[in-house]
Amino acid sequence: MLTIISRFRLSAVVFSTLALSASLPAQTKIGVEGAGSPINGTKIELYNGLGVRCAVIHDVVTKDNGEVIEDTTDWYAQDTQGNVWYFGEVALNLVNGVVHNLHDSWMAGVDGALPGIIMKAVPVVGTMYRQEFSLGTAEDLAEVVSVTGSATAAGAKCAGNCLGTRDFTPVELGVNVFKYYAPGVGVMVEDNKDTKVRKELVEIKN
Repeated sequence: MLTIISRFRLSAVVFSTLALSASLPAQTKIGVEGAGSPINGTKIELYNGLGVRCAVIHDVVTKDNGEVIEDTTDWYAQDTQGNVWYFGEVALNLVNGVVHNLHDSWMAGVDGALPGIIMKAVPVVGTMYRQEFSLGTAEDLAEVVSVTGSATAAGAKCAGNCLGTRDFTPVELGVNVFKYYAPGVGVMVEDNKDTKVRKELVEIKN
C-alpha cells in the first residue's frame, strides 16, 4: 500500500508542537560517509513553512580533510497521530568552498511541491509511503522492510528493535538505499547497495 499525500488530505492533518518521534529524535548526530567524513550535525529551531511550525535541522557533509561539500537545512513537523512529516530542504552543494548549485532543494507549498511522511508513527512491514514531492527534484519513497532489525555502527547499535526501510525514487530508477533507525537515536546506518557507499553514525552529542 502506497500512501499518497494530496493538498486535500494535508488540509485535514492536525500538527502538534510535540517532540519528534523516538526514531527521528531532535538531537545532534555526527556520522561518517565512506571512509570517515561527518554527515550530520543537527540543531532544532522553529520555522513557519506552509503555515506549519517546523523543526529545522542543519546537516553538513564534509570530506575527510574537513572541506564542506554540502550544507543542508531540512524542515520537519509531527502531526498529532505521531507521524513525522518532511516539509522541504535547502541544499547548498559546494565546490572548493563556493556554492556550486542548489540541486535537490525544494519547499512544500512552492511550485506545487507537497510534504511527505519521513517517519510513520506505527511502521508496518510492507507499507510504502512518499517522503517528499517536488516533480523531477524530490520524489523519494520508502518501504518498511523490518521493525525487528539489528544493526551496528560505531556510535550506536540496535538488536531486534531497529526499523529498516528501503528508500528509492523514480528520479534515479534502480537505486535503493537501505536505512536503519534505532529508537532514541534516529538514522544510524545508510547502505547504498548500488554504489557500495555505507554511511554510519559515529557519535551523538546532546
